[in-house]
Amino acid sequence: MAATVKRRTTKSEITRQKLLEAARIISLEEGVSAVTVKRVCEKSGVSVGSFYNCFDGINSLISATDTDADMEFTIQSADQLQGSNELEKLLDFAHHYASLNVHTGVRTLSELMTPGLGNAQFLRNKPMNAIVETVFERGQNQGQITRNYTPEQMREM
Repeated sequence: MAATVKRRTTKSEITRQKLLEAARIISLEEGVSAVTVKRVCEKSGVSVGSFYNCFDGINSLISATDTDADMEFTIQSADQLQGSNELEKLLDFAHHYASLNVHTGVRTLSELMTPGLGNAQFLRNKPMNAIVETVFERGQNQGQITRNYTPEQMREM
């Protein structure tokens, strides 16, 4: 009995990963706005019914693809960034962020993270935002970064 449950869980996870990968490919090639349930199902070879067994809808799928980016930055904290001062740590952060862009796709990440494109849900409470703000604030407190802007304003730039 336990083997059957495990097999179903594994099959469900494989289906979920197929859908996530199809969404990532479509968004890389054509942008996030091209990611639809129909397109993702066609690309992944997964039925629409199975799609809805894994996700509530297209927003749920897009949010799950965005979770990969969040996981990268959740693992990384401001204290783990490499550098002898906060400016060097910002460079290390930029390196991690650039690597994420290469993996996720600059176009996709840009669409998800650009204010004013109706993607506000993707901008709130991002682990990467907290890291950047922490590093900026520490840099300002140590006199390494100008105080002309708040950490929040610097992050927005």
